[in-house]
Amino acid sequence: MGALTLDFENLHLTDGTNHRMLLYSAPESSPSDAALRMLSSLTAGPAATGHDTPKPASADADAGGGTGGGGER
Repeated sequence: MGALTLDFENLHLTDGTNHRMLLYSAPESSPSDAALRMLSSLTAGPAATGHDTPKPASADADAGGGTGGGGER
């Protein structure tokens, strides 16, 4: 992959928390942009790659709804 040439921005948030947001980006269509996109595709889930996102589980499943086999308590 090699070295990346990235732009850097340090944004100070104005919400009184003294937090900052650090942004790194590569110029569009540059070799660094292509390398970042490749890295992103290796670690990203479906939402970041443009594929359909999985649907969340139903509320019944989260709340333990249904009559599954009762384990010991």
